[in-house]
Amino acid sequence: MRRPPPRNPGARRIPQAEVEARVDRIVALIVGGAGVEDIRQFCANNWSLSPRQADTYGAKARKVLRDRAAPLHQEALNTALERYRTLFRQAQLSGDVRAATAVQARIDKLLGLEAPVKTEVSGRDGGPIALQTERILDDSELSRRLREQLEPGPEG
Repeated sequence: MRRPPPRNPGARRIPQAEVEARVDRIVALIVGGAGVEDIRQFCANNWSLSPRQADTYGAKARKVLRDRAAPLHQEALNTALERYRTLFRQAQLSGDVRAATAVQARIDKLLGLEAPVKTEVSGRDGGPIALQTERILDDSELSRRLREQLEPGPEG
C-alpha cells in the first residue's frame, strides 16, 4: 500500500532525537509552571512553530508527565491499600466492628467502589441560584461587536 504524499513537500522532517529533546524542554517548562500560551510563545520564538505545532508538543509533554506519574500513583495506591488492610485485620482481631467498617469504607472510596454522592447546589442561604441572562444577539449585532473587539485601539 502506498503512503500518501506529505502535506508540505518542502518542509523538512525533524529527526526523532530533536523531537524528543523539544518534548523534554516543554516538560521542563510545564513543571516550571508554564501554561499553554507560554508554551506557544516559547515554541514560536525558539523553533518558529505555529500554535498548532506547539500544542502538539505540549500534548506530547503532558503524556510524558502522565506516563512518569503512573507508576508512582500505582505504588502509592498499593501502599495505602496495604496499610488499610492491616488496619482492617487489626480491627477484626480486636472485635472492633465500627473501626473495621470505617476502614472498609476508606478502602471502597480509595478503589472508587462507593456509590456516587448526590450534590445539590443552592444560592445564598440555601435559596435558589440567581441567574443573570442576556438577550441573544442577532448576526448583525454579533458581527458589529466582533469588529469592535478586533479593531486596534488608538494606542496601536
